[in-house]
Amino acid sequence: MAIIISLSFFLYKNFYQTITQSGEILILKEQVILEMVNMPLFNQVLRNLAIKESGSQGVLVKDKKQAYKKIINPFEMYSQEKE
Repeated sequence: MAIIISLSFFLYKNFYQTITQSGEILILKEQVILEMVNMPLFNQVLRNLAIKESGSQGVLVKDKKQAYKKIINPFEMYSQEKE
Protein backbone atom coordinates (compact mmCIF):
# COMPACT_ATOMS: atom_id res chain seq x y z
CA MET A 1 0.00 0.00 0.00
CA ALA A 2 2.84 2.39 0.84
CA ILE A 3 4.42 1.67 -2.54
CA ILE A 4 1.24 2.68 -4.37
CA ILE A 5 0.99 5.93 -2.39
CA SER A 6 4.68 6.70 -2.99
CA LEU A 7 4.34 5.92 -6.70
CA SER A 8 1.23 8.10 -6.96
CA PHE A 9 2.96 10.98 -5.20
CA PHE A 10 6.04 10.60 -7.43
CA LEU A 11 3.96 10.59 -10.61
CA TYR A 12 1.90 13.55 -9.45
CA LYS A 13 4.93 15.61 -8.48
CA ASN A 14 7.18 14.81 -11.44
CA PHE A 15 4.80 14.33 -14.35
CA TYR A 16 1.38 15.85 -13.74
CA GLN A 17 2.61 19.15 -12.26
CA THR A 18 5.22 19.48 -15.00
CA ILE A 19 2.58 19.07 -17.69
CA THR A 20 0.27 21.65 -16.09
CA GLN A 21 3.14 24.12 -15.67
CA SER A 22 4.09 23.76 -19.33
CA GLY A 23 0.49 24.57 -20.23
CA GLU A 24 0.67 27.72 -18.11
CA ILE A 25 3.90 28.72 -19.84
CA LEU A 26 2.23 28.45 -23.23
CA ILE A 27 -0.63 30.65 -22.04
CA LEU A 28 1.78 33.24 -20.64
CA LYS A 29 3.84 33.33 -23.85
CA GLU A 30 0.75 34.46 -25.72
CA GLN A 31 0.29 37.36 -23.30
CA VAL A 32 3.84 38.70 -23.49
CA ILE A 33 4.27 42.19 -24.90
CA LEU A 34 5.91 42.00 -28.29
CA GLU A 35 7.40 45.51 -28.19
CA MET A 36 11.12 45.68 -27.54
CA VAL A 37 12.38 47.84 -24.68
CA ASN A 38 14.69 50.70 -25.58
CA MET A 39 17.58 49.58 -23.36
CA PRO A 40 19.85 52.65 -23.79
CA LEU A 41 16.99 54.93 -22.76
CA PHE A 42 16.07 52.60 -19.89
CA ASN A 43 19.68 52.61 -18.62
CA GLN A 44 19.84 56.41 -18.89
CA VAL A 45 16.66 56.74 -16.84
CA LEU A 46 18.09 54.40 -14.19
CA ARG A 47 21.32 56.44 -14.02
CA ASN A 48 19.40 59.70 -13.70
CA LEU A 49 17.20 58.22 -11.00
CA ALA A 50 20.25 57.01 -9.06
CA ILE A 51 21.81 60.48 -9.29
CA LYS A 52 18.58 62.08 -8.12
CA GLU A 53 18.22 59.68 -5.18
CA SER A 54 21.83 60.11 -4.09
CA GLY A 55 21.38 63.86 -3.80
CA SER A 56 24.61 64.67 -5.60
CA GLN A 57 24.77 65.89 -9.13
CA GLY A 58 28.04 64.09 -9.86
CA VAL A 59 29.41 65.01 -13.27
CA LEU A 60 26.23 66.82 -14.30
CA VAL A 61 27.20 70.00 -12.38
CA LYS A 62 30.73 71.20 -12.97
CA ASP A 63 30.51 74.54 -11.17
CA LYS A 64 28.70 74.23 -7.85
CA LYS A 65 28.52 77.99 -7.29
CA GLN A 66 26.57 78.41 -10.52
CA ALA A 67 24.33 75.51 -9.56
CA TYR A 68 23.56 77.07 -6.16
CA LYS A 69 22.69 80.40 -7.79
CA LYS A 70 20.03 78.67 -9.88
CA ILE A 71 18.28 77.27 -6.82
CA ILE A 72 15.37 79.46 -5.75
CA ASN A 73 15.54 80.60 -2.13
CA PRO A 74 12.07 80.11 -0.62
CA PHE A 75 12.85 82.53 2.25
CA GLU A 76 13.51 85.56 0.07
CA MET A 77 10.49 87.84 -0.40
CA TYR A 78 11.42 89.26 -3.80
CA SER A 79 11.01 87.50 -7.13
CA GLN A 80 13.88 86.10 -9.11
CA GLU A 81 13.11 88.32 -12.13
CA LYS A 82 15.88 90.79 -11.16
CA GLU A 83 18.60 88.60 -12.59
